[in-house]
Amino acid sequence: MNSNFSNTVNKLMKILMWKVIADFYSFFGLKKNASELFPLKVGDKLPDHELVDHVGNNVKIYDYINDEPAIVKFYRGTWCPFCSTELREYNELLNQDEYKNVNLLAISPEEPDYSLRSEDIEKLNMRIFSDTENKYAQKLRLVHSTSSLFYKIDRFNNVNKNRTKKRTGYELPIPATYVVDKNKIIRYAWISDDYKYRAYPPQVMTEWEKINRSQGNN
Repeated sequence: MNSNFSNTVNKLMKILMWKVIADFYSFFGLKKNASELFPLKVGDKLPDHELVDHVGNNVKIYDYINDEPAIVKFYRGTWCPFCSTELREYNELLNQDEYKNVNLLAISPEEPDYSLRSEDIEKLNMRIFSDTENKYAQKLRLVHSTSSLFYKIDRFNNVNKNRTKKRTGYELPIPATYVVDKNKIIRYAWISDDYKYRAYPPQVMTEWEKINRSQGNN
């Protein structure tokens, strides 16, 4: 009885802690709104770029968008609770038979995790890429500056110290979600000024399916 009560209190305290952190980051973190960055929108062509895969190989994003649409998901890093929750939800959907053919490319400024084994990557059901200096995010006009206070607290908490060593300045990508057709044209875009708000994963999957069918794929 006491043990259950203690566990419940601990869970509530963690939820409260993340709420306080989220509100603090939201107040101090974002220095430029998404609308001021003029990011790519529906109808624009997704540019190609060289990224790094999970084992450190240099690859081109176009190599993974060939004859089928793709979901291109930018996230801040696995240190961000909103990003990690979002990726888990996508992964759960991708485990379902109806979504097993969905092509999802997840991109963050985190360095590649060389310790990941091939079987671990296969379990993710998505491809993970590193944009360690935010160069691709800059091409898509998704990079915003954060305050130095945000950055120092981030470092003090050792949140992403080891995974984003190459990050320069106080910059992060806006966690945007795009669905592009096989010709690399953006057919769906979700970009929010508030990083806590994300595209609804089932809706993103539905958009992918509609585009896939419209281009003659099963």
